[in-house]
Amino acid sequence: MNKIQLEELRKKIHKEIMDEMLRYLEETGQKNDENNTEFGKGFSFAMGAACGIVTRVISQEKKEPDEPSFHFQIWSEGFETNGEKGQATLHGVGFGKDFKEACQYYARHNPVFEKNFDSDRMTYWGCRLFDNEEDARRTFG
Repeated sequence: MNKIQLEELRKKIHKEIMDEMLRYLEETGQKNDENNTEFGKGFSFAMGAACGIVTRVISQEKKEPDEPSFHFQIWSEGFETNGEKGQATLHGVGFGKDFKEACQYYARHNPVFEKNFDSDRMTYWGCRLFDNEEDARRTFG
């Protein structure tokens, strides 16, 4: 598989997950809006997992000499604010010479993550990012 075919596969998986999540909303009578936090959490997790799988496949296919050789899990810490709370979340796996570069790489290949990723602060939706589950769960579980 070449890079173009792999990118098309990633887009296809993204569309299929979006269609499935929208079908679920329709079946359960839920709204697809910003106030539906359960849908948002589920969608973000599903997209992160699927795009992470495709990203791993893409990275295994690349044979460029300057390709990063380290992989990092990308976790965001849990949160509690304005009556809402959530536990630490595994977004996927990124590749790079360090954790920041791995997060940037992952963001380039995952549109959902990229939308809410702050590279300067190393946060996702304002929650700090970690390369392991233990550190991510330390604050809010």
